[in-house]
Amino acid sequence: MVASGLLDPITYHNYDGIYAEDCSLMVPYQWSYNAGSFLLGAAAMYNHTTRADRDVWRERVDGLLNGSSVFFGGDAGNVMTEAACEPVGLCNVDQQSFKAYLARWMAATTKWAPWTYDHVMPLLRPSAAAAAATCTGGDSGSLCGLRWTEREFDGWTGVGQQMAAMEVVLACLIQDMRAPVAEGEGGTSAGDPAAGGEDVGRSTGHEFRPVSAADKAGTWALTVLALEMSRLMTSTYVIRIITKVCESLFLKTNQPGEDVRFFFDDINL
Repeated sequence: MVASGLLDPITYHNYDGIYAEDCSLMVPYQWSYNAGSFLLGAAAMYNHTTRADRDVWRERVDGLLNGSSVFFGGDAGNVMTEAACEPVGLCNVDQQSFKAYLARWMAATTKWAPWTYDHVMPLLRPSAAAAAATCTGGDSGSLCGLRWTEREFDGWTGVGQQMAAMEVVLACLIQDMRAPVAEGEGGTSAGDPAAGGEDVGRSTGHEFRPVSAADKAGTWALTVLALEMSRLMTSTYVIRIITKVCESLFLKTNQPGEDVRFFFDDINL
């Protein structure tokens, strides 16, 4: 990564890609999901290694966490933003969901690299409060916007916006969650390093049967179901509960280790 220029060893900024025709030409954009995946990966390596190797990965965790500051803006520089596309209003459908991954992986990092908690939570808590403030749109009054730094609904709606808002508010509860587990600790996800290898060397595409009327009807029904579930999961009621928890944590204490349950008594719906 460093040799290709995709990772800056000083700033720890992650760049999005290079051109296949000329590897010296780099795509100069940074995306939050790249930063989040590298950060959590480095935390996993820190947790996995020992002694001198662990020191190396701790340094990398710190560098990547500091490098992620490019994705936080607002007056205090503590509200998450997709820096490459939000300011110019050019985020595509995929990019509208990227903050969900950064929020989730920053929170998970605190379980494998516990010293990062004091750095991560003063970024996630204000981001959660700002995100929830945008969830007032649509006929339901619960659709979330894209630009959290505006702290109001901006008219940009979609599944990605709902995912991102939900993930960042749930990240406030990470203190009560256990760390991700490995296979010997109850993990059930089986890895397959050869996945996709059966297509290597393929010169012709797969042949599929024609789409039937039943296929179209089933697709329509599943789409409606998925959209309705998304609406319900990000209802005003749910958002208000989680936002109250986040606000309590952020406004009443900045001390790590405080138990979220102590603040439920103050929630007034």
